[in-house]
Formats: sequence, structure tokens, C-alpha cells
Amino acid sequence: ILAVFIEAAVGWGAFAYVGADLHLRFSLTFGAIGLIVGTFGLGGLLYAASVSLLVNRFGQAGLAQFGGVLLGLAYLTLAVGGSAALATVAVTAIGLGFYALHNTLQTNATQMTPQARGTAVAIFSSAIYLGQTLGVTAGAVVFDRFTAVPLFAGTAVALPALAWWFAAKLRRHGTEQRRRAKDHKRAKPAHGDPSIDVSSQRDPPHVDIASQSTIMAKPQRRVGLAVIAGRRCSNGEIKWRRSDPSARRRRRLRVVSAKSGRARHPRNAGRSRRA
Repeated sequence: ILAVFIEAAVGWGAFAYVGADLHLRFSLTFGAIGLIVGTFGLGGLLYAASVSLLVNRFGQAGLAQFGGVLLGLAYLTLAVGGSAALATVAVTAIGLGFYALHNTLQTNATQMTPQARGTAVAIFSSAIYLGQTLGVTAGAVVFDRFTAVPLFAGTAVALPALAWWFAAKLRRHGTEQRRRAKDHKRAKPAHGDPSIDVSSQRDPPHVDIASQSTIMAKPQRRVGLAVIAGRRCSNGEIKWRRSDPSARRRRRLRVVSAKSGRARHPRNAGRSRRA
């Protein structure tokens, strides 16, 4: 939440004044400025087309670092660049770097509290909008007094630092999860250990992911065509009950002829009456 708040405040606080800086520095028309700023979406399309390659190449933490470094270079180009063509390339790079960093933040936001994902995403979105409001307000003060150059330069330093800090947190969290899984695996008793009372153990529960409910496994086995269904008692014992669905089906389908008293199939019974 803190990371996305800083990202929105710093990133959008600077990007909001790209068009004003282009008009002030290069005296471009507002139509040309709109086309240049619109290349931000082109960077997003580039990210969508290459996200699988980027994730496989850098991983989750590396993708955040890649986005932060790309954002830093792009804003540094806007601060130093002397032509509108360089500004176009820089804005496209901002779009690509922003989605690489922001989507990593959003993916982890949904994993903060798996039991309350909606609440987590709502707080995440609120942090974005609050950061945008404060960032654009503070950026207006800097732009009016010092133009956009110091604003872009500060953003070129802040966003890479934020990305590296967040990537370090991700790697540390991943290391802790692997260590806990390894400790849990070591603590799990080996199969066939004579010190374990097998009779006191129950079948592992089946977890229904959709409803997040735990249902104890019902013992069952098959002997020939018959299904042997079991019922687990309170003391852990299993009482088996023979259930042959095919036999019940045959009894339902068979009728007794009134004349001969023999059991016949419904189709055969109809034929005997006609005869």
C-alpha cells in the first residue's frame, strides 16, 4: 500500500505536467502534445505483448526493477532532452515502465489477505487516487516556481529507488516462504514410522477451493460391481455397508407376470400380453 501510494504520488505528479512542459519548451500545438502524450498507451500495448517474455526473463522482483529503471531513464530524458522526438520515445518508455512496476504491485496487493481480497484491492485503489491527488498538487507548486526540469529529475531518482526497495522486499518474502516450507517438510513425519499410531490417524480432508470449506473424506471401496460404502464412527472405526446400485436397478426394472409368476423385463412383459 505504501509503495503504490509513493508510485502514484511521484509518477503521476510528474507525468501530469509533461504536456505543459512540451508546450512551454518547444511551443508545440496541443494536437501534437496530445499525440505525444498518447504514446503512453503504446507503451502499455508493448508491455501486454511482451509480459510473458519479461516475467520469464526477470521474474516478479526483476520485473519491478526493470520498470523502475526504465521510468528513471525516461524521466531523465524528459528533463535533459532537447527535442520533441526524444520526448515521444521517453513517454512511450514511461508507459512500458509504469505497467511493469504497477502490475507487479497490483498482483501482490491481491495476495496480501487472501481471505479478504476485495478489501485489499479497495485499499490499494484508494492509495492510488490519494497519491495522485497529493502528487499532482505538490507538482503544481514545483512546476510554477522551477519549471518541470527539477520535477522530472526528482522522479527519475525516486521511482528506481522505490522499485529496488520493493524488489528487495519481494525477494525477502520469497526466501522466508521457502524456508518455512522447508521447515514444514522436515517436521512432517516420515511414512512408516513405527512411533506413529496409524490407527489414530484419519483420512486427510478434501478442501473445496470455491467455498473454502473443509469436507472429511468419506471412505469407499469397490468389490466387483458392488460399491462398499463406509461410515466413520466417533471412535475412528469404519463400518462398511454393501451397496449394489446395479442390483437395485435390476429390481426396479423387473415386473412379475400375473399368469406365470416369472420375473420379466417391462419390454418382455408387454410382448407376452400381446401374444
